[in-house]
Amino acid sequence: MAITYRLEKGSKLTIQEGDDNFRDLDERAAENADNIALIELAASKIKFGTQTASFGGDSVYSFPHGMGQIPDYVQVCYSDPSFGNLYEARVTLDSSNVNIESDNDFPAGVIKIYWETRILS
Repeated sequence: MAITYRLEKGSKLTIQEGDDNFRDLDERAAENADNIALIELAASKIKFGTQTASFGGDSVYSFPHGMGQIPDYVQVCYSDPSFGNLYEARVTLDSSNVNIESDNDFPAGVIKIYWETRILS
């Protein structure tokens, strides 16, 4: 069964067409339940993101990684206040935080931090 799209039909969907769309999606989800479970498992083991931080010349910054255990892998980069350069940061981990250090003080101002953590097992 194919999904009926309102924009392609050119008018409102009937109640039956809406029900058929949901039925089709429900059947597809049931057929792919094993694949969905694998995707959910993989997603629970990888987290990544960006955040903006404001500095006044500090050399250490910490933020929560949300993994529930010490990650096996982490990579962190940060940009200077002009967002023109990326620098790799030295990293230490504990069960709840990523702690990054700069060889020099972080540049004063707002920087963007890019991070990724993984559980490999």
